[in-house]
Amino acid sequence: MERLITEEIFIPQLNRKRRIRVYLPQDYYTSNIPYPVLYMHDGQNLFFAEESSFNMAWEVGKTLDELYSQGYNRGIIVVAIDNNQEDFKRFDEYSPWEVTSLNEFKNLVNKEKVGGEGIRYGEFIVETLKPMIDKKYRTLSQRKFTAIAGSSMGAIISLYIGVKYNDIFSKIGVFSPAIWAVKKELYSFLDEHNLENTMIYLDIGKNETSNKDKKDFEEIYVNDTIELYKYLQKKLGTEYLKFLLDENGYHNEISWGARFPEFIKWIFKKQEGKGYEI
Repeated sequence: MERLITEEIFIPQLNRKRRIRVYLPQDYYTSNIPYPVLYMHDGQNLFFAEESSFNMAWEVGKTLDELYSQGYNRGIIVVAIDNNQEDFKRFDEYSPWEVTSLNEFKNLVNKEKVGGEGIRYGEFIVETLKPMIDKKYRTLSQRKFTAIAGSSMGAIISLYIGVKYNDIFSKIGVFSPAIWAVKKELYSFLDEHNLENTMIYLDIGKNETSNKDKKDFEEIYVNDTIELYKYLQKKLGTEYLKFLLDENGYHNEISWGARFPEFIKWIFKKQEGKGYEI
């Protein structure tokens, strides 16, 4: 039976369709136990290079199978939501705020403003997608077993959703966040919200850029992420926070996939004979 299930669903909050992929653990069909769930963005880039936007993939399924075989976890369901590749809709959906300064960083955007649909995208995940997944699959639906993660702008929307819906998500994966796009808005949002008992994994590579013509972009990515780490240290403390600086990391799926095991091993800890320790 299939362990990577693909289907097209409707997003009522945005009045558009979207493909999702659901990865099931190796023993899903031979057991009757429920599993934690990890929601991820840019779904087409997570599993196979031939299906991805840039001919490279995180290889999430392969990694989780290996970690399961090595005894690092008892199995995790991943719900991967494809991004919207129409025009600049990916950025629209992955930013809760309208951004007017994007041309300062990326010379490929010929729009006065982008973003702002992230609020409704978050509502879709919480109000439509999660209830559907919990009904259709054997999930551990409680907060302590529910995580969300993404990279770049996918990291921004993960942090936003995980913090805004702190009663639903207890773990957030923030890979190479594109803080430069929404820095002012992001910090204002974080100042207003409680992060108590929320695990946040944060990372960045030293060779990251979203525009090769902007020579200081690598420095911007690193400095912004370190600044966010220090902010989260003060707001959250160190027990619930993990930071990784990848000396050889680039802004691509191969680098994110290489760091993915560290994220999984930290947020989903297996206790011998007792299932998951959170």
